[in-house]
Amino acid sequence: ETVLFPSEGRETQAQFGSSVTTEFISESEEGGSYESSTLLAVGAPGDSSGATERGSVYLYLVTESDEGSSASLLDVVSPGLGAYSHFGGSIALSMSDNGVVQGAISAAGQDSSGSVLVFLSLYTPSTGMVSGAYQRIHPSAATSGSSFGHSVNFHRNIIAIGAPGDTAAGQSPATGAVYVYQIVDNNRIQMQNTLRIGTGTADAQGLKDSEYVPQAHAGYGSSVAIAGSSLFVGVPLGDLSTAASDDSQGDDGSDDGD
Repeated sequence: ETVLFPSEGRETQAQFGSSVTTEFISESEEGGSYESSTLLAVGAPGDSSGATERGSVYLYLVTESDEGSSASLLDVVSPGLGAYSHFGGSIALSMSDNGVVQGAISAAGQDSSGSVLVFLSLYTPSTGMVSGAYQRIHPSAATSGSSFGHSVNFHRNIIAIGAPGDTAAGQSPATGAVYVYQIVDNNRIQMQNTLRIGTGTADAQGLKDSEYVPQAHAGYGSSVAIAGSSLFVGVPLGDLSTAASDDSQGDDGSDDGD
């Protein structure tokens, strides 16, 4: 096994390992020898280098071969955010159609309203370059305690971002929401839909929410995952007895997204 640690001088309360994700890059087999490479991202939202609890993300290139595996540090990504940004609390990676690894990384902020930084050229395998250029997403509806970015998932050109503390007008407090974005022409990030529990709405991509009755502090959006045109949303504190009857739901109450 390989054990990774934060860089020297960054160890104290860095919360290194709070989030971990990977993106497969390539594999090859020549002359009976096998080798593969994967990008590994490790979040350290408590990293205080530059500013108190600003946060950072460590990028490693993991190589596996017949001889074993190794992880080499490529870079430590730490945008010039303010203190208590907690950058790196959640991370999602996705390979673009042009062979560049993209990243969506949360920055909770001191008031936990939350934002997500999208890196459209985070790592270019062909050159080995890491880019710190990003676009910031922070919807106007995300207010103090919304926890926008608590969860994030990135699939090709679709980004799903959970905000379990989000409160919509006319709903109970902290019923939660999932915001869906799409990367369109010229690398613009465009909002597609805001999914809130119980609305049954769907966006142009066919992603829709469940039919559960809205519940305060149920954690809707605590986890999100995209698979094709289906969006899966975790509601860890939800009461399934309040779920509306829906033939699209399985025995476990999950939405098949169709």
